Amino acid sequence: MSHIISIVGKTNVGKSTLFNCLTKTKDSVTNNIPFFTRDRKYGLIKINNKNFTLIDTAALSTNFLSYKEKNITYFINKQTKIAIQEAHIILFLITSYTHLDSFYKKFLKFLKKKNKTLLIIVNKIDYLINFSFNKFLNFSKTIYISALYKININQILNSIKILLSKKQKTQKDFLNNKNNNIYNTTKLCLVGNTNVGKSTLINSFLKETRLIINHHPGTTRENITIKILYKNHLFLLTDTKGINQTQNIKQHNFLFNFIKQNDVIFFIIDATLGLFEQDILLLKQILSIGKHLFLILNKCDVINNKQKTVLKNFLYTKLYQFTKFLTIHFISALYFYNFKSIFHSLDFFLYLKSKSWSNHFLTKLINLAIKKKPLLKKKHILKFLVAKQININPIIIIIFGQKQLKLLPNHYKRYLFNFLVQNLNIKNICLQIHYFHNK
Repeated sequence: MSHIISIVGKTNVGKSTLFNCLTKTKDSVTNNIPFFTRDRKYGLIKINNKNFTLIDTAALSTNFLSYKEKNITYFINKQTKIAIQEAHIILFLITSYTHLDSFYKKFLKFLKKKNKTLLIIVNKIDYLINFSFNKFLNFSKTIYISALYKININQILNSIKILLSKKQKTQKDFLNNKNNNIYNTTKLCLVGNTNVGKSTLINSFLKETRLIINHHPGTTRENITIKILYKNHLFLLTDTKGINQTQNIKQHNFLFNFIKQNDVIFFIIDATLGLFEQDILLLKQILSIGKHLFLILNKCDVINNKQKTVLKNFLYTKLYQFTKFLTIHFISALYFYNFKSIFHSLDFFLYLKSKSWSNHFLTKLINLAIKKKPLLKKKHILKFLVAKQININPIIIIIFGQKQLKLLPNHYKRYLFNFLVQNLNIKNICLQIHYFHNK
């Protein structure tokens, strides 16, 4: 049985701090800037060795219950309303110094209409203890906590446990069901400069407005992870904060370390702007560690074929040592143009992810390559070699042989490398070959 718990409240009441405290992570970015959180962020909390979904939401604005023009605030409010709709339990968070205005009465009436189980939590009790929220809202029980100093957090968990035990309604959710372990899981992240269309691409995948999109750079302020099931394979998609070309080395290293934790990288480029040197540097780093890379040029609906060719040639020139592995996708995330090419590459990734070549097959292939193009010099004559695959992502193959391997010239190593890439049909992921010889 799966239950969802959503944290809601006004700005700077400590929602993200409570989210991190309950999930025992630092996934939600905490900040004193008002309305910093914009999207819904999902996490897991564990109660009695059972996992439940926790959602961190954007701050409630004064126009939350009114429908005005469709600006960014409208879409932020929409994300919070979806989180409320999904939730079985609402953790309504306020502070010990909250001013109790008419908005709270209206909002609570809104929740009552939604038939949601509500838990009132007063945060920041280290500021003020004397508080009369119970009398104002006529609630029998309120939990007083300090999320920053982890005071009374267990009371929240115990209250959730009691509320869940009373609930008779069940709801199936494949993302958190016990049978979820039947799915293979792949971590995928979207990387790119600000305003290149990363959030739009995810929304297009889901065919819904899951992430807030806006023409102003920096709309996505923190990493948002979403679960997508594709062909019985669970993808954890993370939309990352846009790369700023003025970012320092520390920020660059932080992003690269996050990338290394993922299996597949969607590198999104704005086709109308092209690439920056910082993009090329990051691409080389990603390819060097053997990550499965999707190079996606978005907004190609506004460029012509000649401009596409120029961009493609530029990429091949800058990444010449990796061109054998590059597959470039020219798409429009907004208009679903050429989406099929991405799904074809995803299918090929799933094939490679489950593909493991036997020692017999690889050995036969290597010796076939030697037979087709033998080394002429006597000191470089290669005898029977043995090949073995030791890793899938990246693909690592070890070739075992006699002392002659030590003297193997680089041009012949490149030949064997290219031969394997071609015959194994390896794309989007680097192949690494290591040579071992007897002493």
